[in-house]
Formats: sequence, structure tokens, C-alpha cells
Amino acid sequence: MQKTIVVALLLASLSVCAETITVLDTTIQRGYYQTNSNAKFFMDTETGLGYANITVSEFVRYPGQTRCNPWGCFPGGSLPTDRTIFATRVEIPNLILIDKQMIYRGQTEDINCGYLGESRVLKRPTLYLSGKCSLRESMRGNRLLVNFQAK
Repeated sequence: MQKTIVVALLLASLSVCAETITVLDTTIQRGYYQTNSNAKFFMDTETGLGYANITVSEFVRYPGQTRCNPWGCFPGGSLPTDRTIFATRVEIPNLILIDKQMIYRGQTEDINCGYLGESRVLKRPTLYLSGKCSLRESMRGNRLLVNFQAK
């Protein structure tokens, strides 16, 4: 009995600490094909603001006629491709870049979401996330919902 009360209090305290912000809530006209959504962090080094890059793509297969030759029959048409049907960049409020640190200014405290570094091989600017902040996207029907969550 005491263990269940302790677990319930622990879960309630964790849910109070987590902040969730709805970054984008929109409808997308989907086609017949399989749809994938993706959301990634983007930090603008000139302004110091944080954004979410959001894309929705379809895996498209163009059917064609079957082609036959002396070695067998093969499906015709072009190869399957990914087609982007929606792409946008949305600002995340209170997410800023301070001295190469990605900081979220929450209601109660500042949360360090990661830092802006350089990749080892390609020497490109790369965000290294700490795991305290995340972008969660979901598509249900034609509705796209992207949430920013800070723990």
C-alpha cells in the first residue's frame, strides 16, 4: 500500500516538473501513400533563437506495366521515392542559444537542452542534445501535432 502511494506521488511530481508546449497543430492533406512526419531542433546562430524544423513526406510508388524480356518479367514504372508534402520552421518560445548552450527558459527554472558543437568527421555545426528536451510529433488522420517537452 505504501509503495503504491510513493510511486503515485513520484509520478505526480515528475508530471508537474515537465513543461509541454504545442509548437504546431494543423491539418495536412494526405494522399493514398504512406506518410511520415519528422521534427528536429534548429538553432539560429545569428539571432540565438530556437526553432523546430517540421517535415511531412509521402513514400510514393508509381505503378507501371509489367515488362517482359527473355530472362523474365519485371514491374515497370519508376522507383519508389519520398515526396515532401509539407515543410516549415516554427519558433519555439523561450528556447535560446547562450554561449553555444541551448537553454530553455521555463516557468520555474532554466533547463540546459544541449550544446552546439562541431561534428568530428565532417566539421559541421551539430546540436548535441542532453535528453532533457524533446520534440514529439504525431499524425492522426489529417492532423499533425508537434509538442516541445522540457523535463
